[in-house]
Amino acid sequence: MWSLLVASLAVAPGVWVGIEGPGYFRLMDQGRIVAAKEMSLSVVEGEVRDAEGRGLVPSVRAKATEIAVEPDGAIVSVTPSGRFVIGRLMLALYPEGAQSEKRGNVFVFADRAKLVSPGGEAGSLKLKGAPAKPSTTPTPQVTPSKAKIAVKAEIETDRETVTLGDLAEIEAASDVKQKLAAIIVADTPPFRTRASLSRLTLERKLQQAGFSPESYELNLAGTTFVKRAARTLAGSAIVEDAKKAVAQRGTPAEALVAEGSVADLDLPAGEVRVESNVFENSLTFSVQLAYIHNGVRVGSRSVRLKASSDAVGVLRNEPVKLVLRSAGARVEVDAKAASDGLIGNRVTVRLDSGKTHQGIVVSRGVVEVKL
Repeated sequence: MWSLLVASLAVAPGVWVGIEGPGYFRLMDQGRIVAAKEMSLSVVEGEVRDAEGRGLVPSVRAKATEIAVEPDGAIVSVTPSGRFVIGRLMLALYPEGAQSEKRGNVFVFADRAKLVSPGGEAGSLKLKGAPAKPSTTPTPQVTPSKAKIAVKAEIETDRETVTLGDLAEIEAASDVKQKLAAIIVADTPPFRTRASLSRLTLERKLQQAGFSPESYELNLAGTTFVKRAARTLAGSAIVEDAKKAVAQRGTPAEALVAEGSVADLDLPAGEVRVESNVFENSLTFSVQLAYIHNGVRVGSRSVRLKASSDAVGVLRNEPVKLVLRSAGARVEVDAKAASDGLIGNRVTVRLDSGKTHQGIVVSRGVVEVKL
């Protein structure tokens, strides 16, 4: 009975707050994060909780029992000596069409939410029941403004390092914001991997940069994730890379066509170079391509190319017309091709007598030799 009485004395009248927009509040319900469109907040055992005893995510501690919520989401402790910001409400914005399960007056989502400040794309706050003044009215004491750092749930970057400016939305004086944004908090992880950053890691980076815990409010629910940004290389572009590799061996790229289709390839954003190995068999080519980023192979494709029918000049053992030119004279004789060749290639032809000539394929089935 006495414990119930003490608890009732420690709880000030609730401050009701709702959302006008698509966003949600986040609460911790028996170890699981749930979402709510409205709630009534009060201080219970030194923590700001809703009417069902669920704490905020991230949690907010309060020494005083009287609190207020500002339109920008600031949670204010109201004391006889003044009003002090003790935390901030962040709104969760779930992907459009995200499915949820309603449990009483809260919702459970499977999708990961993006955290934003009130007043933006997630909507604005609706307020009532917040105390307008402290219970006594000596001259209010104004505390120095803290930098507000709202960490995103996940980011992608194409740079080699991650700064706090990449990772969070920062509200602070311009010079402070610039310094905070420039703090390097991590190296960008390798492609197709994801790095996690905890509150402890970020607090340590802030301390190393000269920011004390009293100078900022860090809003981070659990862990944030960083991954390297990606781009998609179309199959047609991969074929062009293969053609360029073959062209370096003397076969014009425009004379080649791919055998079959080539699948797209996901690569990291930024500079990627390609290495190739070409294997030739007659007028067909097998090209092995390796894509390299920061010295590491991040993708590969095998492409088969062949000469287009329009580009084929002669085929091995096929009858050809051999044109012999010398001092203005022109003689045509029958011969056979000793090798395959595209129009414009130099090939060997053999006469019935067994004699061979080296000539240029000038058109389909015609080889010209200048004596």
